[in-house]
Amino acid sequence: MEQHDTVVFIILGIMVFSIVLYANERFIGSKLPENLAENLSQPLVLSVTNEKIAGGVLGPVEVTPRARDAGGYLYEITATPQVKITGEREAPVDIIAILTFKGQSIRATFSDPSGDSDKFTLKHDDVITLRLRADIISDIMPLQEYTDSFHNERFSNKMPVLVRSGRSAVIATVNVDEYVSVDYVYDSNPINLYDCKATFSLEGPCTQKYSNRLNGTPESPLSERHQTIEICGGAAEIWIYQKPDCSARTVNAEIDYGCSNRGGRFCGEEWQDAGESVYLSFWKDNECTRQTSDFYQLLGLCREHRLGGEFKLNAGCIDKPGKNCFS
Repeated sequence: MEQHDTVVFIILGIMVFSIVLYANERFIGSKLPENLAENLSQPLVLSVTNEKIAGGVLGPVEVTPRARDAGGYLYEITATPQVKITGEREAPVDIIAILTFKGQSIRATFSDPSGDSDKFTLKHDDVITLRLRADIISDIMPLQEYTDSFHNERFSNKMPVLVRSGRSAVIATVNVDEYVSVDYVYDSNPINLYDCKATFSLEGPCTQKYSNRLNGTPESPLSERHQTIEICGGAAEIWIYQKPDCSARTVNAEIDYGCSNRGGRFCGEEWQDAGESVYLSFWKDNECTRQTSDFYQLLGLCREHRLGGEFKLNAGCIDKPGKNCFS
């Protein structure tokens, strides 16, 4: 009986201790959870405070295109983002920056008086200004500028264009690709399994919109050759004059941009800083993040090591660095 009584007393003791502990937290207001939280490291977060510079056209990044070679266009990127750091850290942290431009990503180098490195060590600063540098090679050409309308018989996936109207603008790109044919879906005709079509993307200062898939054949309905898209107070008219060429991924297209109410005074929101954009993200420097410099691969492989971004840095119209593109 003595052994049985001992077990009973132990169980009762555990129950009493649990009740007292709960009461202490629930009714007396113990700081037990807070004490535990105080001993845990807060997440480290980096954010960019000057994605755009107030009163100016350019942000904290400049892109200079160089001559095209067999590998594509060479872009020299320099950036001076002001970075705010939040979160506690008990020891210095090594950090890398990934710059993404024209669909290419690269690990940036950091410049300081001691030289260039592909990482920097964060100590106890709350706000720092970084000096980043990267060269990116892409087969996508620099942004092309047009006033009121753009027409190109071989408008391709690799040709971004800025169409402006007064002080408003849209940035247009096209995707030419094959899609399952409607005729094949309804008639099961193996000859017409795929149909080549063009889809247009329009980016304005307030949103981004996409056109329908247009096939451009003269015998097709007007809706397959023409579309008007209202965006940010303006209107873009899209025309395609021939069947898109999926082998070259080009289309004979025209884009007119202007007032949404034809003859009215309001022709879209002002977008003086319309132009190229560079994307920036920060990561811990470790074995995981050294596997790749591709932002989306890093998200899949090293998500827990991301410290901030992607941040969109405005580079303005890169063929006129430091100048207002609308002047």
